[in-house]
Amino acid sequence: MSRLFVIYLLAYLMSFVPKNTLGQNTDVMVELGVNAYQKNDFGKAHLLFKKAIKIDSSTLKLQFYYGLTLLKLHDYNDAKYYLKKVVQKDPSGRIFPEASYYMGVLYKLDHEYDKAVKEFKKTGKSVLEISHRSPEFDELLNEINLNFEKLFRLPKDFNVLLLQGGATYQNTFVPMNIPKNLNLGCLVTGTWGRKTAEDYSKI
Repeated sequence: MSRLFVIYLLAYLMSFVPKNTLGQNTDVMVELGVNAYQKNDFGKAHLLFKKAIKIDSSTLKLQFYYGLTLLKLHDYNDAKYYLKKVVQKDPSGRIFPEASYYMGVLYKLDHEYDKAVKEFKKTGKSVLEISHRSPEFDELLNEINLNFEKLFRLPKDFNVLLLQGGATYQNTFVPMNIPKNLNLGCLVTGTWGRKTAEDYSKI
């Protein structure tokens, strides 16, 4: 029996299988894959999703979890391919809001920072979840500076300094910005008074 004949025979027999049965099989594989993914069994999840993709690659849930699984397995190109499909089909992030975040991560890994910033903005992620050394954070600082300049109508020769809010640092910062020709007095009534006096003595 020739191979071509077997292929035609299988194709003919598949035409009698109800389409909803194939869909149900895909749904079962997707659910088993999601279950494996949530248990950190990414190898098993990958096999299940790969089989399901061959049957029906259009399911959003399948594309999302397959993309995440590929990301966990460090297959970044394929992960980007499937997560991009999710973001394109669900641009508002109503169904899978995390898709944009992971796309941002993948763009960042590829040094496509402009695209990464756009994806991170869609996620609503806190600034605390983005590295303070990243280009995303630099863009955020630039945007804050521009907003300050507009809001307070600051002259162009002014710079906005965004500083951490630690008490010791703020205590040091005040005397360093007071003109040296001013006479300052400081009451020492405890720990902070002593620290303030020490800082003021450096002027």
